Amino acid sequence: MRYVWSGNISLDVPAGWQVKEPGDLIELVPSSGRGAMHVSILDRERSESPTEAEARELAGWFRDRRGGDGEIVVAIEPDRLPSARTSFTVAEDGVPMSWTVYTKIWPERAILASFSSEPGFAKDLGEANAIFKSLQIAD
Repeated sequence: MRYVWSGNISLDVPAGWQVKEPGDLIELVPSSGRGAMHVSILDRERSESPTEAEARELAGWFRDRRGGDGEIVVAIEPDRLPSARTSFTVAEDGVPMSWTVYTKIWPERAILASFSSEPGFAKDLGEANAIFKSLQIAD
């Protein structure tokens, strides 16, 4: 199902996932109930064209804030916009949590999306990756 959030962004939601809008973000919960994805849209204040460095910086900011140390991989998407992603595992209250973070930069906006769950939920992570790939600024 294609979901449009407040006319800002659109994304594909896999069957069984629940979508909530708690304020200024979207929360998606997989059918397993193990983990959650959060998607935020940020207004971009820079006037120059989006860069790979900017995508890396945003992903690194989130990773560092959570205490992670995963490598950041930067790419130019088929639509020619820069994106970055990183994955890491950190202990939260003594429980290991796996994180995957995705950023994408448009001329006027940026998306910051994260998926977290206990390690070992490959099906949920695969579906989360499909959501990451489907994220678009709404027309």
